[in-house]
Amino acid sequence: MQLIWLIRRVLDQLPPKVEPQLHKRRVWAARAGITPRAHNEAVLAAQHNVSARTIRQWVSDADVHLAVPLQTAIRDERWLPLEHDPVYTAVTIGRLHVAIARQDGSIEQFEALATLANLQLGSGRPVPRRSGARRDLRARSLRQLSGEFELMQALPLRAAAIDYMPQQLVNVNYPLAEDPSEAVRLLEQCWKERDRLVLPILANHAMAQLHTSDDALATDLQLQVLEILTNALRDAENAQAFVVAAEWRRRARSAGGPLDYRAWKANGVIIHLMEISGHTLAARRAQREHSEQFQQVRFPDSHDRDINLIDRIGRLVALHIESGKFREAAIDLRRLQTIQDHLLAPPDADLEFSVVRRGLELGLASATATSRGRIPSGGTPGVDRNAERIAELLPFLAPHRRASAFDLLLQLDIARHDWESVRARTHRLYGADNILEGSPPNLVERVDNRLARLVQRRSDIDYTPLLRVVDPLREPNYLLFRAVAR
Repeated sequence: MQLIWLIRRVLDQLPPKVEPQLHKRRVWAARAGITPRAHNEAVLAAQHNVSARTIRQWVSDADVHLAVPLQTAIRDERWLPLEHDPVYTAVTIGRLHVAIARQDGSIEQFEALATLANLQLGSGRPVPRRSGARRDLRARSLRQLSGEFELMQALPLRAAAIDYMPQQLVNVNYPLAEDPSEAVRLLEQCWKERDRLVLPILANHAMAQLHTSDDALATDLQLQVLEILTNALRDAENAQAFVVAAEWRRRARSAGGPLDYRAWKANGVIIHLMEISGHTLAARRAQREHSEQFQQVRFPDSHDRDINLIDRIGRLVALHIESGKFREAAIDLRRLQTIQDHLLAPPDADLEFSVVRRGLELGLASATATSRGRIPSGGTPGVDRNAERIAELLPFLAPHRRASAFDLLLQLDIARHDWESVRARTHRLYGADNILEGSPPNLVERVDNRLARLVQRRSDIDYTPLLRVVDPLREPNYLLFRAVAR
């Protein structure tokens, strides 16, 4: 009965303009025997004034178009067993992480969760041995979490208000609008201005205003809120990003079908979160499948499509590099460069950087793998050319890309033992010329940690800890992965 109910729900929730057309859905349901009365081909042909051959063709058409929505519905609700799905597994691990964080769990529980994630997804970063760790508590927590993992996979996903811990009194410069459309507009403005202290307050308020409405406008507004929240939580490397992204994907599929562009983007964020968590091989397999679906996705905005077209292959190149698959990375990098040649007119600094950075990352990783601890300056044309181009693009990049570019050039200087360039680069981190101004806190923290490790070896590098913007979503218990060395 659950299967019949699920099929009926999928048929009812498919948008009218999405294939199969309504008359084909009704014929398919009648032939499948899930309507009150099942009819044979002859009866259905007479009812619709067509031939029996046409009825068979309609059923065949519906089979093709209903396969993906049915698989999606089963996967999202998890009422029926499916083949191992690394993306859904990662979401379940994220839900467990949030549950432990809400209870202010012990470090042994987080270590047990990291071990469980490695067992379920494979290839994760190993859980470090820790002096004073209670192995008995970790083992007991692992057994308990394994049972909760199976249970949680069977429970429908529902994202509620996000958790965050304000670290100071916040002056909210935005009104808490009662009108849902205005509440979402203010949230979008807050996100564009990267007002991270206020964003969780406005996001929870907007979701509360939309909670009681089910019309089409409310659905679109909810999807906008979920997209902003997903991106903010991802930037904060917060485990709640798994839950919110999965809810964004579920609602987008319900509103626009399994190949809705918003559902596709949400799935990409989940895979990125898997990469951040260190599950590189599982993320690489998922990203391949994700990339193959791109041609079937329709984006209403051509620029947004270009961004995602570049990003899907660029992300795959990065995962190849992290996996040590340099040959595959080079092949996909050439694909990326070919796409760039056909897209970037007029030039777009952010899109060009998305391509050039992968070339530098591959060159840097390949040179590091074949060197003995130091990359010579010059003599590596691909590295030199890409580094020069990134340096030229740096002033024109969006803040988050500017931070990534700066960190990549800093890595290259350190790999070459070019301490003069390192000193010149670090001078740009202080005062009015701060190159990282407006960058996400996680990227600033990455640069800061890299410099802190460097000055332990090089006393001639001037370094003062960087000023970090407070982000209430970077709550330690929620960070991916709290118990895993980064």
